[in-house]
Amino acid sequence: MHRNVNSLIGNPMKGTDGELGKVAEFYFDDQAWIIVYLVVKTGNWLSGRKVE
Repeated sequence: MHRNVNSLIGNPMKGTDGELGKVAEFYFDDQAWIIVYLVVKTGNWLSGRKVE
């Protein structure tokens, strides 16, 4: 299925215990045309913390 990723930005990202944040960005592998990273804005939930 093909989808425009811009339509996914702003959608909620949910975990087993509720909403984690909203989809903010996607990073692609331009050779394979796959999403390699998904960035989620978590608001105050992870503020000031670096997550890898």
